[in-house]
Amino acid sequence: MLQVNAMNKHKWCPLHEAVHSGHQLVAQSLITEGAALSTTTLQGDTCLHLSITGGHLGLVRLLLQHGARTDIQDGS
Repeated sequence: MLQVNAMNKHKWCPLHEAVHSGHQLVAQSLITEGAALSTTTLQGDTCLHLSITGGHLGLVRLLLQHGARTDIQDGS
């Protein structure tokens, strides 16, 4: 069983990986299973930051529709 909020040593969870890679269907499944939307990586990036910088507009919309926070500054 996948732990949707498990983090690796860089504080990336499966949703970070999915949005960074542009995998919208995977991201949708993770969100449906309860993935946290606004956790930050070791560098301070949220899933929303990663989807924006990656140019994944469908993922940006998906995250915003599900309540991703917009008030967290990125790690730069």
